[in-house]
Amino acid sequence: MENEFVLHAMLSVVTLLSVATLVSFLLRNSKIPYTVVLVLVGLLIGFLGEQVAALSFLEDFRLSPELIFYVFLPTLIFESAFHTNFRHFKQNMLTISVLSTVGLLGSALLIASGMYYILDIPWTVSLLFGVMISATDPISVLSLFKKIGAPKRLSTIIEGESLFNDGTALVLFGLLLEGQTKLLSSFDDFLIVVTGGLLTGLILGFVFSKALDYVKNSKEIEISITLILAHATFIIAEYFLGVSGILATVAAGLVVGNYGAYKISPEVKGIMEHFWDYSAFLANSLLFLLVGIVVFSTKDAVGPLLIPLGFVICLTLLARMLVVYSVVPMINLFSKREKIPLAWMHIIHWSGLRGALAVALVLTIPETFPYYQELLIFTVGVIFFTIIFNGATMPMMLSIFGLQSFSRMEYLEHEENQAMLDQKVGKKLVHMKKKGFISQDIFKQLSDKYKNHRDECCEHIYESDLEVADLERLLRRHLLGVEKRSVTKLYYHGEITQEVLHILLSNIQQQMTVDNPNNKVALGKLTWLSSNSRLVILMENLGMKNLRKKIKKQEIMLRYEMYRARTISSADAISALAEIKTDKIFPNTKLISKYVKRYRLWKKKSLEKLAALEKKNPRACRNIQMYLAQQAAYHVEDKVLEELKESGMTSSKVYSELRMELDAKKAKLKF
Repeated sequence: MENEFVLHAMLSVVTLLSVATLVSFLLRNSKIPYTVVLVLVGLLIGFLGEQVAALSFLEDFRLSPELIFYVFLPTLIFESAFHTNFRHFKQNMLTISVLSTVGLLGSALLIASGMYYILDIPWTVSLLFGVMISATDPISVLSLFKKIGAPKRLSTIIEGESLFNDGTALVLFGLLLEGQTKLLSSFDDFLIVVTGGLLTGLILGFVFSKALDYVKNSKEIEISITLILAHATFIIAEYFLGVSGILATVAAGLVVGNYGAYKISPEVKGIMEHFWDYSAFLANSLLFLLVGIVVFSTKDAVGPLLIPLGFVICLTLLARMLVVYSVVPMINLFSKREKIPLAWMHIIHWSGLRGALAVALVLTIPETFPYYQELLIFTVGVIFFTIIFNGATMPMMLSIFGLQSFSRMEYLEHEENQAMLDQKVGKKLVHMKKKGFISQDIFKQLSDKYKNHRDECCEHIYESDLEVADLERLLRRHLLGVEKRSVTKLYYHGEITQEVLHILLSNIQQQMTVDNPNNKVALGKLTWLSSNSRLVILMENLGMKNLRKKIKKQEIMLRYEMYRARTISSADAISALAEIKTDKIFPNTKLISKYVKRYRLWKKKSLEKLAALEKKNPRACRNIQMYLAQQAAYHVEDKVLEELKESGMTSSKVYSELRMELDAKKAKLKF
């Protein structure tokens, strides 16, 4: 019997995953939200499971609270938090925190009031449902945002609200289910559970990030560490500590995805991101197919409750609308950031889909609970309606409010980038012709095609009526991208540490958000403690010998890397400007000259600071040069060794020996 259950479970997973893969393939070039179609396909699977005997095994694989809480939710929440840029999140903290707490509570109270006064359902039951159904799950919306390139800030707000209102809803739901219907009396418990969850996640996130620091170039171990963290954090917080597992997982994901991201080996980072992208795809695919099956399973009970269900759906949508259009303007009133436009409010309102958490919560309610059948039908009905109606109409909403179309700046950015692509292709064709890889007639045909297209793009740019300030913004964005690519490359080559990379990338990100190019953005601190600080002197006097010497050594190393990286990135920007000028892609040559002068000045200052540092600390700087040169040499060895392996020019036995020798040398390298 047990073996049969396992077999049926495996058959169900393989079948559902096969269906999800087929749906994903068919929708790969479509703007129809993937999850919307999955729910509809889930309905069909539920029907076939009943009608076709060969598919009866699907009935044994049901959506359970345990499956959602301990398998799907940790994966989805961690993946989302892992990919969240903390700087963007921090900048929108006020909006996210108010929407996920005040907004959720307001929505819950509005829904509960409507059910209590109109449907005559007891207040306790109504409030429980209001809390349960107010948590948003905008997965299909966010996947659509990625496809169309929606504003990053809007995506951050919607995703951040979803992450944190899941945690808020789960905590309130638990308190209400235990009988604490008076919100004021349960406020202390709420605060403990929320704060405890966040602290647990932060601590475990930093501990596991530190563990990543000790593992280098081992994708299996590094990925396993993050996988363990995602699920262990949820279980430890929820099961052992009795605090919010969702918020703990959010905090852990944010820490590892930002602070810990610079501790992940450069060679592993891309693989790590693909792993979590695939994990989220897998979890979402199975989850939304199962939601469709759950919806189908409730078909017989819907009939008598059809009118109340319609009322509850309208009530839920109305509550979301009232919350967004009252809370967001209040946030705009007190926020120092750029105001959230009305068009964005419409999208935030429409993105209030419901999903996995609501299903999990309603399935945890005992069947003996008053109005259990009504709660189940209402929950499943609201989820189905919001996914199908809101999810399917979101592309239309985005189009109506102009979020799918290019702004004038974006159009010119598109033309500029396309002109650069055509120029690069033209140069590659010349190279191929010189090498004899293509014939003269093919070369002429393709080069004429790309040249004509490039000329068209350049013509559009030159004919644009953009003001100088807008053109400068366009040029700055490109140059900051060059800087970002330059410093990231230095990190991958082992020529700067993760601390310096983090400071430089943070500075570049901040500059990208500053409209006025003359506004200076200060670099972050290299070390949180200065070697000359009173605290360090005091600690050394208390017995921590050589502390100042160690911190001083670290300061010299970081400063050397910083000045050197700034010199190299400035030189790369100057080269990019020369290429832009030669290719005649950018219309304003005065702006090009202005930025050439600016980057030359920055390069000169960086070289002067580097020279001063070398003069003051000749021995330390020589050691740093040796260390960086050896790092670069090891990077070359690493790259060539992998190429030899991939091309089959070395046997696996020889490769393994060379790999062990190289890893041993890299482990011994110290500054």
